[in-house]
Amino acid sequence: MSRPSSPEAHWDQLETWLNAMTGTLLPETAVDLQHLSREQLDHNLSAVMSHNPAQDYSHKELAKIRELLTYNLIAQTKTEEKKNSRLQQESLSFQIQAEEARRNLAQAHDQLDRIQAETQSQREQQEKDTQEELRRAKALLIRAETELKDRVAKAKAYERHLQSAREEINALCQERTHLKEELDTTRRELKHAYRLQRDPEKEMPNVEFPLTSGLIPPKQESSFQKGVRNPDSRPPQGGRLFKKPRFPVTVSPLRNWTKTLINN
Repeated sequence: MSRPSSPEAHWDQLETWLNAMTGTLLPETAVDLQHLSREQLDHNLSAVMSHNPAQDYSHKELAKIRELLTYNLIAQTKTEEKKNSRLQQESLSFQIQAEEARRNLAQAHDQLDRIQAETQSQREQQEKDTQEELRRAKALLIRAETELKDRVAKAKAYERHLQSAREEINALCQERTHLKEELDTTRRELKHAYRLQRDPEKEMPNVEFPLTSGLIPPKQESSFQKGVRNPDSRPPQGGRLFKKPRFPVTVSPLRNWTKTLINN
């Protein structure tokens, strides 16, 4: 007789033999034991073990007790096998879950490392960009400050130039006013001289002009006073000499060019 290849096959053969042997020997009441639970089998085994071993039993009673013990052992073995099978399945399921959890954990670690690397790269790039923008902003600020200083200096120079121009304008306005007054005085002098030339016999009131720049030369004045013509002087147009004027006659430096204005 050859040995079985595995313990499971051995127990299967033993179970088959015991079922064949006990199937004909067990009474009909013992068939119901196959459907009992583990607790009920333990209770029956405890009840059998509670018999007094010193008591004399008949052959049938001993056979019955032996059959009950055998069946209980077989039932317990099947129960343990089912329990072991369930535990193996649960263990296999746990192993599968653990393996899947390890894979998920490895993927999570890889993803975390990738995210950290990307975050580090982005942070370094952002820091680099920020430093570049800061450098550009500083350069623009320095340039703006320089331009502002130049504009302030130019504004001050323009203010000084404007002040100087205002002073020059004021001086020119004053000079214009002075020249206008002198021109008016010269016109009055010329008009008065023209009237004297046209009507020398007519007496004129003694009029003094405020803005005068010169007097008649002494030689000409002495000739007027004596009534004799000065050899250096020329007679006026018409061959007549002027009599001594009753008021001082003045000569203005603007007489030469203002005479043209009056004649025109």
